[in-house]
Amino acid sequence: MVVDAARRWWAAPRRRQSIPTPSPEGLQKATAARLALFLPLVVVAAVLLCAATGFLATRISKGHIEAEQRAALQLALDEFHAQIGDGDMDAPDDVQLRGIARRSGLADLRFDTNPIGEAGRTLQSLHDPRGRILGWFSWAGDRGLIGAMDRLWALLALLGATLGVCTFVAMRAAKHLVRSLNRSTEDVRKLTNQDPLTGLPNQRVMLDALAEALARRRSGVVVLARVDLDGFREVNDTLGRAGGDALLTSIAEHLKTGLPPGAILGRFEEDEFAVIVERDDPRAEDLLIESLRAALLRPIFMDRMWQITASIGVAQAPEHGTSGEEIARRAGLALRAAKRAGRGSARRFEPQIETDYAERRFLLHELQSAIALQAFDLEYQPIVAADGGGIIGVEALLRWTHPTRGPIEPSVFIPLAEQSGLMSQLGEIVLRRALSDGARWPTLSVAVNLSPLQIRDRWAGRSGLQHHGRNRNTCLARRARSDRGRSHR
Repeated sequence: MVVDAARRWWAAPRRRQSIPTPSPEGLQKATAARLALFLPLVVVAAVLLCAATGFLATRISKGHIEAEQRAALQLALDEFHAQIGDGDMDAPDDVQLRGIARRSGLADLRFDTNPIGEAGRTLQSLHDPRGRILGWFSWAGDRGLIGAMDRLWALLALLGATLGVCTFVAMRAAKHLVRSLNRSTEDVRKLTNQDPLTGLPNQRVMLDALAEALARRRSGVVVLARVDLDGFREVNDTLGRAGGDALLTSIAEHLKTGLPPGAILGRFEEDEFAVIVERDDPRAEDLLIESLRAALLRPIFMDRMWQITASIGVAQAPEHGTSGEEIARRAGLALRAAKRAGRGSARRFEPQIETDYAERRFLLHELQSAIALQAFDLEYQPIVAADGGGIIGVEALLRWTHPTRGPIEPSVFIPLAEQSGLMSQLGEIVLRRALSDGARWPTLSVAVNLSPLQIRDRWAGRSGLQHHGRNRNTCLARRARSDRGRSHR
């Protein structure tokens, strides 16, 4: 039935993820950036248009002036012809030329039989009654203002062209810069929002998504599952860092394909993932655990076949809290409890888990203080010879009496010391105390029970013996038996 329910749950339609719309402030900034980018082009276009308009206006004005001058010259010639008659038409002499220049108002009027192309002079031909060219009148036009205006428009056009080239180069550089900044911004966004290895949302994004899911919840449940891979250090030791990363990527792909629609998968820590699910089904926790286990059952081949197991801790709203912080913390507590239960375990959050965790933290703090103060006692249990019943040695048994709690069983604080990394310090206290006490009994052997962690730490056995200069044959260090209550009693 669980499998059928899980299949129906997996077939549920995925929730559409809303596409974030840009804010008005973002749109205004983008519009301002575009205007700032195209403003130099507008200026360049305005300068070039102004230069072209001015040059055209100057050309038109010059044409009008030349037309008026030619009309004035023609009028003066008509008057000259009327005086001398058409039959006597000939090239004008100097006196006649000055008269024509005075009547037409043309400065520096000259007459040549052949046209002389001089810069800045305007030419007009003189014809006889039969249409033959008798010569050419030339005069200096009023080019002072026209020339100055021409030079001004040419300079303005050159300035506009230069500004246009610079703007084009600047826009190309700005375009490349904007692309580079966009890529950098995207990289920063990915680094802040995504796990760089798997591409999954990171812890901050997952916590934000959890808070958003809780805020929009009106009915049903919001489930958070934290998944910690068991023994992943072995994978890194075997395959190396690169192989471990590749295996993590494969596991992430398996989880993504195996989760129900609408589930959000993210990576919390190096070997820990998280899943958020919103459902109206009260069995959402159980179904999510089943889907996670099914996804992890698929083996991964990398140098050899890897079958990865994971510990799973689950908490859901509103049963276990209404805020993202509460749900995340309690799912973490459930995950701790699952890891203590063994590989592949899954635990739902229960109030007792939080009580046990608080008790564990209290005892750990008190144990650290007791180690610093060496507030422990040793009791010695006689070792009797089978032949004759004589005492041939003693076995040192560690005792801890708390100021307010009273005697605390070794089966409680010894595992706590092992799991928290305090066993070496605690073992050294026992060895030093046992050797110091054993110096008073030179004929007896002293047996001290050692944790497996102390056996791996070769320094622990040497320090106490060398400190007291006692023969090692007099101290029997025995490995702790599986029954810790008997071993440390």
